[in-house]
Amino acid sequence: MPPDSGSAFDLDSVSAAEARAALDKILQSAEFVASPQLCAFLSYIVEAHLAGNEHLLKGQIIGTTVLGRPEGYDSQRDPIVRVEANRLRRTLAAYYDRGGAEDPVRVVVERGSYVPRFERIVPEPPPLPDAAAMPQPPPVQPVSVGFRPGAIAIGVILASIAIALLGAVFFLKSGRASR
Repeated sequence: MPPDSGSAFDLDSVSAAEARAALDKILQSAEFVASPQLCAFLSYIVEAHLAGNEHLLKGQIIGTTVLGRPEGYDSQRDPIVRVEANRLRRTLAAYYDRGGAEDPVRVVVERGSYVPRFERIVPEPPPLPDAAAMPQPPPVQPVSVGFRPGAIAIGVILASIAIALLGAVFFLKSGRASR
């Protein structure tokens, strides 16, 4: 089962106890409770792997030991082990898509193999908040540097007063000087 984009995998740090706890949780899930044959298949391959008996994880042996086929049955004509392995992979995928999505340890059975692998899921840190989602300060109102009609009128009045005062001062000075 390939990793999903929101997780990292640490393949070498799953203990046997953690693997068995993951197995127990899977076996109690709704996806597996209804299928004793899948439970037996998964339990067998996990326990054989944890016991170091990977040589027992061959189609012929699984067929006779787990799936009740007679000794010496022809696994080329009876594909029960391959069929059940594919069903196991699909059921595990469904489990991890639903109830097992947050499981810290996953059991993976790759296509072409009956040897399980255990993956520790290391959650990614939560993403930083999006700048668009953060509260924005209110927009700044631009300051107008242009003239306002009221300011022009006041300027004209003040200029007129200044001219009148200058004229009066000049008139008064010139009138006193001529006497």
